[in-house]
Amino acid sequence: GRYLAAWRAASSHSSIDGKIYGAWFTKEAGWSATSTLFPSGISGGDVRDVGLSVDGSTVILTFTHRPTTTGHKSYFIKSLDNGVSWSGPTQINFGWDGYTFVSAPMTVLPDGSWVIGAYGKNVADELQSIGVVRSTNKGSTWSTRVDLIGPGHYSEVNIVSTGGSGLLALIRTT
Repeated sequence: GRYLAAWRAASSHSSIDGKIYGAWFTKEAGWSATSTLFPSGISGGDVRDVGLSVDGSTVILTFTHRPTTTGHKSYFIKSLDNGVSWSGPTQINFGWDGYTFVSAPMTVLPDGSWVIGAYGKNVADELQSIGVVRSTNKGSTWSTRVDLIGPGHYSEVNIVSTGGSGLLALIRTT
């Protein structure tokens, strides 16, 4: 088999110059040279919090874009050729007007829907909330956000399918 590893690299953890890199592994050849999967920013800035998932023959890479220290939005790109080439970025719309952070991979449900959680807030909010959205058409459109918890000191949510109709939300507090 062929395995893809993806990660963010930047000058520091909180810098806004991150890019997404990847390398492939095969038993026969070992690790490939590192390549850039997604350059810095949509229009400059930072990309961070990379997640990889697979839906059939589609590889999905999720990330958060930080144009500056505010206004963060979350996106995905996808590959139909096992990570050789990637689509342009598509925003995952959670509906917050302040910022949105995804920090885990897209969850592909048994019915083919995509589900992802994020933490974010509106500009007027003091604290952030945890929300989840769902797409039934491979990320072309997204449901209205369902808030799971908040407002509060929350971050980094991962939505996990139980294999049937259930979901688990793993949430880190700050």
